[in-house]
Amino acid sequence: MSDDLHLDFTFAAPIQSVYLALTTRKGITCWWTTDAEVGVAAGDACTLRFPGVGIEFGMLIVEHAPFDRVHWRCVASVHGGDSALGEDGWRGTELLFNLRPEDGMETRLSLTHLGMTPERESYGMTQEGWLHYLGDSLRGYLEDGEGEPYGCGD
Repeated sequence: MSDDLHLDFTFAAPIQSVYLALTTRKGITCWWTTDAEVGVAAGDACTLRFPGVGIEFGMLIVEHAPFDRVHWRCVASVHGGDSALGEDGWRGTELLFNLRPEDGMETRLSLTHLGMTPERESYGMTQEGWLHYLGDSLRGYLEDGEGEPYGCGD
């Protein structure tokens, strides 16, 4: 079994809504960070900024398989000196979101953050971040129409 960070969530939302929340600028800025540039196809770049804490991630889209899978590779990880992300940050890790329809209008989202293992200094902060941004903010956005992205009221 891999030591990669893995989290599962079930949302009371159709799979199409979950997929769009993960792959569009409108979606990402409603649950993750309000400062984002988001590509649309394999090979495109995405930049996610968290300016108040000096964090920025540069992502490369590996794959967007509609209503099935989203796969990004972190090619740049910039963070402020006191960041809990440590020296290793996210560079070289990959985000793999797998989507599966559940009973009725529910969707199961499985995140595997490839390369994000307990040995990395950034593991704890990353796990906490995903629990907040996926478990709370994305859930709120999908189920109640109101997420808690970074930069919204911060």
